[in-house]
Amino acid sequence: LGDGHLLNFQLDTSSGELRDRKKVSLGTQPTTLRTFSSKSATHVFAASDRPAVIYSKNKKLIYSNVNLKEVSHMCPF
Repeated sequence: LGDGHLLNFQLDTSSGELRDRKKVSLGTQPTTLRTFSSKSATHVFAASDRPAVIYSKNKKLIYSNVNLKEVSHMCPF
């Protein structure tokens, strides 16, 4: 969303149904999401006024804050 919020859902792969809607605040400005790989796992970098790395652990999404005040873009290398 354009207000710093991120929506996530659980996907039922047999029916295609989205369930368990969750809304997370990642900041107050629009957020750009970019995937990257580390140690053969895929993660998501959320660039905004409060940047974060999003990853999965034990079937849950973890939001880890980045120690920078504002990030507008990122690229994997």
